[in-house]
Amino acid sequence: MESILDCGTHADLGHADDLRVRLLSGLADGDELILDVSGLVSADLSFVQLIEAARKQAASEGKAIALSSPAPAPLATLVEASGLLWARSAEDLQFWFKGEAGQ
Repeated sequence: MESILDCGTHADLGHADDLRVRLLSGLADGDELILDVSGLVSADLSFVQLIEAARKQAASEGKAIALSSPAPAPLATLVEASGLLWARSAEDLQFWFKGEAGQ
């Protein structure tokens, strides 16, 4: 079963605990969790860390997490600056950018 989690407009440390609880709940509710990032206007590294931790947990449970769309500009910039994509694995690029060129 697929569930959708709206990440809201601001994904930062002030919202991290609420997002963590909703991520865990979403993972418990189904096999696939879609993160709706379409309304995101700001994010910080805590959001990226939560998402990466959730991806690892989901994978260990045989579940999947996906973004609803390619990372919007504020998130894409943060992901690139974080060093997360230094290895540029196809899996990470597909997760964050949905295979869109220019990232």
